[in-house]
Amino acid sequence: MTYPDLHVHLYGSLTAEDLYYLHSRNTPRWNYFIDSYKNTYNKIPDTENLFKYKTNADQKNSKTLLDEYYYFLEPGDFQKFQTSFDLVIALSSTEPEELCEMVRRIASRTEGYSEFRMMFAPGISEIQYSEKVTAICETMSSENKFRPADSPLRLAMSLHRESGLYLKEYEILKSLQSRNESVRKELTGIDFCAKEEGFPPREKSDFVERVISDNKKYPDSSLAVLYHVGESYTDKTPESAARWVLESALMGCHRLGHAVALGIDPGYCRGPVSEIRKERVDHIRFLFDHCEELQAFGYPFDSDQLNAELKNLEKNNQNEISVMYGDEECAKVRIFQDWAMALIKEKGTVIEVCPTSNIRIANLKKITALPVWRFLERELKIVIGSDDPGILKTDILHEYSLIEEEIKKRNIPGLNFRNFRENAEKSVSEILSGRIR
Repeated sequence: MTYPDLHVHLYGSLTAEDLYYLHSRNTPRWNYFIDSYKNTYNKIPDTENLFKYKTNADQKNSKTLLDEYYYFLEPGDFQKFQTSFDLVIALSSTEPEELCEMVRRIASRTEGYSEFRMMFAPGISEIQYSEKVTAICETMSSENKFRPADSPLRLAMSLHRESGLYLKEYEILKSLQSRNESVRKELTGIDFCAKEEGFPPREKSDFVERVISDNKKYPDSSLAVLYHVGESYTDKTPESAARWVLESALMGCHRLGHAVALGIDPGYCRGPVSEIRKERVDHIRFLFDHCEELQAFGYPFDSDQLNAELKNLEKNNQNEISVMYGDEECAKVRIFQDWAMALIKEKGTVIEVCPTSNIRIANLKKITALPVWRFLERELKIVIGSDDPGILKTDILHEYSLIEEEIKKRNIPGLNFRNFRENAEKSVSEILSGRIR
């Protein structure tokens, strides 16, 4: 039996052997990796000895270095993970021939239905962007001819979060779909990923509305809206981060990637938490907009206190404020999360859970800390993804197994591999966007 993977990045699926191939055909742009590594670890990586082939000793040392720099095997944070991915960026050119080869290699070791995400560097020309997307989709079409009908490869293009870029990229994709059958068929979603901080989801509400409108007009080329949110939130309080997840669902996104902030135990956030002033103002206004619903859910809403804080913030010129999270504040976060989950359940939005990724990138350290257990308690729609199986040294079967083992320990009745597999089959982009029923 195969298992669908609805959250997996194409170039996050590369193995160390694939990196040797990239190095053999491209001139590395070492500055991408060196600058990232130095910024993260405060030291310079040994790139001179990273791909030495002369002797067996050279190759052994090179492999040891590559494993150290590339594989992300211990809990850390998003910046450390990004440094591993920046090694891929340094070695790759993502020109059409390379993309075709990478798709073929990944296809050869991928069994089930998989929606791969891919992002290109900002600032490339429309012609270059079109050629790259076409190369991926046409190679996927060729590979799909030899795959079981229920296990095709699909593409979700990850757009840049900056407004001037994602609008342009979306228009290129829609134009390509109208001209190229492979792109129309294999491209089934658009995604927002990479750094979340500084890009509130609500800024894209008009765009998401446009995509949904286009889907209704042109169902044969409809695109699901996928959104990484609540995975990394270093610039805001846990309550604001949970609000971002809720706002992403309310504006119409079909699947939400990770959504850790929605279900993480607020106890992890004890102590002072910094937040930019504007974000705190936005959050207080959001609370007032939904005060009756929140009060009915048991949220301790103190309008006088919030009004006083809001007036103080509007007068304050500080860019950043600090909020202290003790028992009382953590209890409020939990109520807010539960209320947000109730709305997301009602909306029917799907949450993409990536166990290994959340343990390591979100630094949750152990499977018992995953927010998925609260998601299941609240009966949210859940699918499982491998995220970056190459960098994380995992695969989709292992991700299913992690959840299954913990379900058995918790003795949760009625939950097993089959439940999650069926959820995934009903939550593929082509169904959520209305392309197929």
